[in-house]
Amino acid sequence: MTPEWTGERFEDGRPKVADKYLDALYGMTLEELWKPIFVKGYESQFIAMKSLHPEFKEDGTVNRKLVGRAVTAMHAPVRPDYKEAMNAMARAKGLSGTPNQWVIDSLTDRDVIVIDMFDKVYKGTFLGGNLTTAIHQKTGSGGAVIGGGIRDIGQMHRVPDVQVYCRGIDPTPFGDFVMTGMNCPVRLGDDRDAVKRYGGELRELAAWIDSIPDSQTRRAFRLRYVDGLSWLAVSMRLGYTCEDGARKMIMRYLEKNGN
Repeated sequence: MTPEWTGERFEDGRPKVADKYLDALYGMTLEELWKPIFVKGYESQFIAMKSLHPEFKEDGTVNRKLVGRAVTAMHAPVRPDYKEAMNAMARAKGLSGTPNQWVIDSLTDRDVIVIDMFDKVYKGTFLGGNLTTAIHQKTGSGGAVIGGGIRDIGQMHRVPDVQVYCRGIDPTPFGDFVMTGMNCPVRLGDDRDAVKRYGGELRELAAWIDSIPDSQTRRAFRLRYVDGLSWLAVSMRLGYTCEDGARKMIMRYLEKNGN
């Protein structure tokens, strides 16, 4: 997936970006990093997430920043047949433990894990105290970007030099998922992020929804994005017989109105 890279690579095929470039990135601001790639067409490379440690101190200087070489993994809701196939492939490769352990075991100096957990927080806690400690031991100054949940944050806070970004915190253990790929393209965030960009800041979202002319569409947006109901619950409230009814209504509206 990186054919333009002509430099050295790791055994798993990832580009082995030189440390001097990572050092240079560490000294740049978000805007300095974002603008050059945005104007080249990479317009979907930013997402706001919760950080384990404050990014800046009260005086504005950097407190804990995360820069490194990405190790990615993608997950999906559990299917018994796919889960068995996943485990069989792992056994054939000599992997042991849970899928999150497989990712951590592959890390090396200055790696950062980027995990697509389809925004799953409940039972989507990819990272906890022990694996955060393992990240520190294997990467030094690495860390994690988790499109899902974390747990054991008291223990995680005590791990030095590691920064973690996530979608939420939950005490539940990791479960009810399958890994669909590793060192592959991943997607962080869901349609709610698109809605927030289109409607403005979160505090303006309700007013934006109220401006939608069609009452049924307006109700769908409010049930999903203000009341926080699941797609199934929204669809049932609107009289649909399947979960995708409300989702398709909202996506048609966004596509028609510039999203």
